Order: sequence, then C-alpha cells, then structure tokens
Amino acid sequence: MLESGGDKAAFLSDPLQVNVSGDWVPKKASLLGLTKNQTMTPAVSAKAALGWLRYKGSIHDSSGKITGFRGNFQALRRYNGNPKIYPRHPGVQHKDYYGREVLRLESASAPLPTTKMGFGFGANLRGY
Repeated sequence: MLESGGDKAAFLSDPLQVNVSGDWVPKKASLLGLTKNQTMTPAVSAKAALGWLRYKGSIHDSSGKITGFRGNFQALRRYNGNPKIYPRHPGVQHKDYYGREVLRLESASAPLPTTKMGFGFGANLRGY
C-alpha cells in the first residue's frame, strides 16, 4: 500500500496514514473525530481517510460550506501533501507522484461497484 510504504506495523494499524503525528492538524479532530496519536485500527483509518480525502478535494466558502470539488487528482495530491522529491520519482514532487500512482492503480484494477454512499473514485468522492 502506498500510504504505509511497505511498513507492516503501519499497515496493520493505520494503513492509510491519516493520523500520523507529523501530519496532525486540529481539523482532523473536528472533522473526523480523531485525536492526535490515537491508537488506530484499519477500520478507523479507512473511514477517516475517506473523510479526509473528501475534505481535501472539496472547495469551501468562507463559512466552510462545500461549494465544489477539485477533482480526484487534486484531492489525492492534497491528501498526501508531501512536496519532497525522492529517487524513485526524480523531478516530481511526491504528492504528484502519489496522486498519479493511486489513479494509475485504480484504473488498472478490476472495476468495483459504487455503493450508495458513492465510495470509489468512479463516484468522484462527491457523494460520500
């Protein structure tokens, strides 16, 4: 899994890395109900990650109301946010590599049915 970088302990606790202490912001508490350094489970990680991805992809007005959606690539790169450049993707910020790689993996996978909640990138994350 891209998020946990092949680290088994990370994968078994917070596979989508939504509650990493170095990435903590108070919005994760108010929006997702997380606490900093909370012990995570894969189920909590998945639910929180979908909410955070939706938030990062949404356009908000000054009152915080959602007024639009940036698109899946922008949602993914804002979810990751890492501007560093690594040897495995020279000349490309990691957030851009991450966004493209997740979309590439999604397009290469077998089609998944979209749920009533709108999960799945085919639903453009608007219905979550």
